[in-house]
Amino acid sequence: MSRLKVFTNLANRMYKKVVGEKEKTTQATPEGTKDADGSYGKMESVFHTGSEKGTVKSQKSVLLDDIERIRTDFQLYNGAKNRIRLHDGGIKDSGSGYKGNEKEIMKTLAEKITAQLEQKGWTTYFEATTYHQIESLTQKDKSMPKDVRNKLIELCKEYGSDFQYFKKELQKEEFKLEEEPSTIPSFQ
Repeated sequence: MSRLKVFTNLANRMYKKVVGEKEKTTQATPEGTKDADGSYGKMESVFHTGSEKGTVKSQKSVLLDDIERIRTDFQLYNGAKNRIRLHDGGIKDSGSGYKGNEKEIMKTLAEKITAQLEQKGWTTYFEATTYHQIESLTQKDKSMPKDVRNKLIELCKEYGSDFQYFKKELQKEEFKLEEEPSTIPSFQ
């Protein structure tokens, strides 16, 4: 089989995976085919097998992925909060991204983040009020890899105050937007 045909078969398989079509499994061809320069093309038999080996992620990799997922949810939460502030502050054009359902989005994301942190057992880190408390709490957990510990500390520093605020708001019946301290002097 020529290299072009092998590439075409691979491209068709990738397209079917993207589109969502099921692949038909075929048997591997045990014999190698010779190319023009005399080398055996052993990869061709790999492309025709129906079985793929799964890769197992390490615990460290899974934890780092979880931290990035939580970071993304916090960013979405803050984006919704900022759209509300822009809209309430007077920017009401269509380009602001305001949809009107931002408070519901914020509440949903707050519940999702809280559930993720509770599942991992990380809520105590986010409830800590100082950097030293966060560091000492993470140091106590000896099973946590150093990279994960550093990323978690960074995440707590960035979003700990957001978590503490929306945790209080979730306990109430009504989910409100937090008031930011105004640093701009008023001219009244």
